[in-house]
Amino acid sequence: MLLIVLISCKKEGAAETVSPGNTTNVVPQYPGQITIAQLSPATVSQGTIVTLSGTNFGTNASLLTVLFNGKIAPIQSVTATELKVKVPLTTSGAVAIITSSALTFSGPSFTYVSSPAFIEPYLGGDIYLNSQADVDAFATVNQGKQLKITGNLNIGPTIFAGNEIISLSGLSNITSVSGNVSINNLKLLTEAPFLNTMTAAGGISIMNSGLVKLSFNNLKSFSGNLIMSLLSNLTDVSFNGLTLVNNLYIASCPLLKDLSFLSNVTSAGSIYLYALGATAITMDHLTKITQDNLAILVPTNLTIAVPGGLTIGSFANVNHISFKSLTAVSGRLYISLSQQLSHLNFDSLISISDKLTLAGTNLADMSDFRALQYLGALSLTANPVLMNLHGLEHLATLNSPAIDPRSSSSSPAIRFGGNYLENNAKLNSLSGLQSITTVPIVYISGNPMLNDLCPLKILINMLSTAPDYSYRIPSTQVYDVYVSTSTPALTLTKNNTYTTTQDALAAVALCK
Repeated sequence: MLLIVLISCKKEGAAETVSPGNTTNVVPQYPGQITIAQLSPATVSQGTIVTLSGTNFGTNASLLTVLFNGKIAPIQSVTATELKVKVPLTTSGAVAIITSSALTFSGPSFTYVSSPAFIEPYLGGDIYLNSQADVDAFATVNQGKQLKITGNLNIGPTIFAGNEIISLSGLSNITSVSGNVSINNLKLLTEAPFLNTMTAAGGISIMNSGLVKLSFNNLKSFSGNLIMSLLSNLTDVSFNGLTLVNNLYIASCPLLKDLSFLSNVTSAGSIYLYALGATAITMDHLTKITQDNLAILVPTNLTIAVPGGLTIGSFANVNHISFKSLTAVSGRLYISLSQQLSHLNFDSLISISDKLTLAGTNLADMSDFRALQYLGALSLTANPVLMNLHGLEHLATLNSPAIDPRSSSSSPAIRFGGNYLENNAKLNSLSGLQSITTVPIVYISGNPMLNDLCPLKILINMLSTAPDYSYRIPSTQVYDVYVSTSTPALTLTKNNTYTTTQDALAAVALCK
């Protein structure tokens, strides 16, 4: 009240004069007339950042006082034609500016609401925040708004560039992102609290950052790609009911031991889990995996080549994997480099369209695949306690072609279909494969205890007279020049005392 009285008195009179020798009470004089043409937004609440447009604001914020219906609004920035201020606790009314020379200039009216019940979508398309300065400026400009980002939100440089961003606390007013949320190459960033307040996102990609915990407990709408990779400090991830995901890619997070946030997933395009610290993986509500061959384009324009299907690899401590409701895998099922893995639960799995690969596990037999009827190809390599193949008795056909048609000049890696058993130290019998009548290639080698080849007698005899398969590979010197080579339909070498294929054929001839 005293301030208003003082202003009213001085408005009518001349500015205070100061003697040349007295500088204690010098008040800088503000020259010229101010106009306030517009304020945006015109509906505000406490904390909203409002832009006043007009003329002759100057560049010195200390010479101006902005009032919202008589309440002082702190100035955030000033140019000759634009003022940004933070709305105080007030009521609806008009805006005004008081200069240091006690002149008052009135402006447009505004509507004040006690809480930000309105939503102001951020309509700027894709957002790129490449540095801490970018993050802070974005937070300042949008303070007080509830933001709906209609494009992608990209945080961090596209390549490692100095770890500029260390805090994302100013982004807590982001409520949804229609596109992808990307956080990349931020080694000093330990938390991203805005992820826990978002209610919707199109996709999430977090790579090569120092984040310790990730929470998505308010994310009610999400079915895009979930990518978390190269997060060496990550110990905890929480979702409030993650059920749908397009492509799930979690790799190189060695401290992430608890994967229970995946337990409620019912639908997935593909799943890739690699080099995590978990001792168990349980996804018992998942019924189908639907993506075969794909490459994921993350928001930084980096493409991650991901095989379709289900991939689990390089788990030093995992001993139990359960997908007990999974009935079909489109693509491959690949489990490798998990030497503690002694138990699987794929009791409902009927079909795998591509190859089933088990490499470097601690499985003793194939009984965990007892429901499997349809399979593209089979590869069992370096499983040190695998003794037999019981559990595969329902398989009649391995239906992948001998040389996959996806192998071409543009994708020169050769993909073979067939039955591959190699370097399984205790495998002593092919029992379990006796129902198989059709397979393009059989390659069985380096299994030192394997002496029972009889379950595959008919198939072995048939393939023994089959011609070799010819294909091309790129020259090691020039990659647009190819050379022709071939692979036999049947290879039986270094198994027990059967050093060569001919040795094995002689033994098979004696089978009943």
